[in-house]
Amino acid sequence: MFQRILIPLDGSERAETVLPIVGALARFSGAEVIAARVIPSASNYTWAVGQEMILLGDYIRREQDEAEEYLNSLAEKQRDMRFSTRLAQGDSARQILDVANEEQCDLIVLCSHGATGVERWLMGSVAHHVSRHSTIPVLMLREGDDTLTDVSAEGEYQVSTLVALDGSSRAEQILEDAVALSTALSSPLPGKVRLVHVIDQDLIRVAKQEEDPQSLVLQAQCYLDEVKRRLESKIGTELACEILTRVLIGSDVATTLLETTMTYEQECEHVILALATHGKNAVARWFVGSVADRLLCSSHKPLLICRPQGR
Repeated sequence: MFQRILIPLDGSERAETVLPIVGALARFSGAEVIAARVIPSASNYTWAVGQEMILLGDYIRREQDEAEEYLNSLAEKQRDMRFSTRLAQGDSARQILDVANEEQCDLIVLCSHGATGVERWLMGSVAHHVSRHSTIPVLMLREGDDTLTDVSAEGEYQVSTLVALDGSSRAEQILEDAVALSTALSSPLPGKVRLVHVIDQDLIRVAKQEEDPQSLVLQAQCYLDEVKRRLESKIGTELACEILTRVLIGSDVATTLLETTMTYEQECEHVILALATHGKNAVARWFVGSVADRLLCSSHKPLLICRPQGR
């Protein structure tokens, strides 16, 4: 379960949309929330010389004062959770990753778009960089998406995580985080984790010529059932969470995952897509890492991204 959650903020209302979700996570697990604000340093402005450097120094000091005032004001409002703040200077993405490491955080929650302009860091590109390079899980919320808007209304909404697995152990490293996230956001209702594996339509087409295509589906289903068994054994009765499995067939993995997510949402289920940034299985012919990159760039749905450790 998450114990230290980092939320990078740029001072915009859009970036602050993570607060209700983070609040729900913190209340469930007792986690401490660290709000980080990154402002530019002089090294961000290599063009500045002479008088421009003097003016730039004044500008950065104003930025620092405003950022400190913003963080203090924000902390005053967060009375129902353990809440602290960090102010950093430099490259936004690098500083976020450094703060996460220094604070020993186990989850980063951010919105993919925040304030824009020269005086603010661009949340979209920063969010993508952090998601790709973070060594801890990243929950990325999307501007304009209301999937998790109402999770703070305890007892009314069940939030499921749809975990994409490609048959590799690396892809499976996100499983426990997916369980923890769904359980916390659904509480006091039970959580729900959907384990899915996508079979390429081309493989089915080839199998029809050479063997029974159902053998591919059966193989994939056996794999998911085994993952489910191991996961249920690991979490035991500690967390109330239902584990479901489903084999999908599609010509494009990312599209198939998004379409499946929308199908569940039409059934009034709140869904977070969860997958690792690296993983592969030659038989399945799709790579979790490449799918994650596509979803980061094109999906408007919440994503839980994990970068697997080790080989």
